[in-house]
Amino acid sequence: MRYILFIGMIGILFSCNGPKNKETSTTAAAKAQNFVDESVTPYLDTIPADQTVMSLLDKFPLAIDSANDVVITVPRISLPVSAYKNVRNATGREHGVVNADINLYRRLLPLSDDEKKLLDLFEGFAREATYLANRNNFIYPANGELNPAQNGLAYSWGAKKFDQRLNPPGEGDSCLHNVFGLDCSGFIYQLFERNGIRFLKGRADDQRNPAVLKKALIPYFGDSTRFDVVDMNIPPSQFQSGDIVYFQKNGRAYHIGMCLKLGTGELRFYESSGGPNKCEENLSVVRGPRGLKITQRLAGSGYGVARIVLKPPTY
Repeated sequence: MRYILFIGMIGILFSCNGPKNKETSTTAAAKAQNFVDESVTPYLDTIPADQTVMSLLDKFPLAIDSANDVVITVPRISLPVSAYKNVRNATGREHGVVNADINLYRRLLPLSDDEKKLLDLFEGFAREATYLANRNNFIYPANGELNPAQNGLAYSWGAKKFDQRLNPPGEGDSCLHNVFGLDCSGFIYQLFERNGIRFLKGRADDQRNPAVLKKALIPYFGDSTRFDVVDMNIPPSQFQSGDIVYFQKNGRAYHIGMCLKLGTGELRFYESSGGPNKCEENLSVVRGPRGLKITQRLAGSGYGVARIVLKPPTY
């Protein structure tokens, strides 16, 4: 009975071809919000999740923010009930924009190939970063004086591979221990490589270069003319998933990491931290690959951001 009543209500609400008088975007947004909150929400548990109930865009043109804050306006779309469960805010932007994070954006709109690739890339980065930072994935017993026990990957100066016990290969490191570990640029290198993207093994100052990043990503994005890499100077409050954050002094980057969004929606900064000649310290739980709250690592200044973006589409 509730299901029949709901369908009847939809027919009444949207049988007309649109408002007789042109409404402001704020009014349209408010009505879109009211529709979601009052008309759909009470019935969500009584309708199959894959049931399409209607198209908001029949009456209210809708735009959704992408992961890169590019507003894409879509002329029409049918939304399943499962999508409405995640729609709660309609704002006063042009035509009543519904703000969305990456997951909601994916559920609501049919993505272009470029957008799918970008979101898949960020999800791949997050998957590999959390794997490398999980110390339980890398438990190794001691094997002689020079092969210490490890609870997690260590920081290893100059190391770009983590699957072999190696003496830190970086120039000037005097540590004699052989460890499974990575340095900061080795960590970023692995995020790309483990997602099938050939990337520079070099220093942080090379990896943060937009030209270097773009060259590495060209094969991944194919013949796309939309993707780009831009260098930004923004506060941590504006960081997004996929942002490559580097720390610099006298114009050169000496450390690098990546901001990534967890499945919970929390944004964290992933890095491999440590330093040369800090042999015992580099084995500790506060060194090597790890994910930190943004405020823990980025409280100071002297950092920049390299962001992978999609330029607005042209029609």
